[in-house]
Amino acid sequence: MAPGSDIRKDVPQYRVFEHGILTDEPTDVTDLWHDDSVAFLLGCSFTFDDALSTAGIKPRHIEMGVNVPMFKTAIRADPSNRLHGNYVVSMRPMLPHQIVAATSITSRYPFAHGRRSIGDWYC
Repeated sequence: MAPGSDIRKDVPQYRVFEHGILTDEPTDVTDLWHDDSVAFLLGCSFTFDDALSTAGIKPRHIEMGVNVPMFKTAIRADPSNRLHGNYVVSMRPMLPHQIVAATSITSRYPFAHGRRSIGDWYC
């Protein structure tokens, strides 16, 4: 996914938890990494906010200076050991005439949730 990268120091900031408590937010975790450490990357909808803004579809949460609205759904995610729970979705309100362009823009980011779902209200 990211040839040549080093997950221990290529992320802008990390969050270190010990026994479930946030203890540090370093910019390099090389000294904390062990042979049995595991990392995984998550796609994030923030990835395409700049592309939407550039196209004239400025996300409301950016205009307001707040985080994107997120909602816990009733849809269960497939559990993996201690990781379990329901899917969480984000929402970006926009005008009807912006939907086609927004769908086209966000579909370019398959590793950041991919194409947006329009009108899936069952969540």
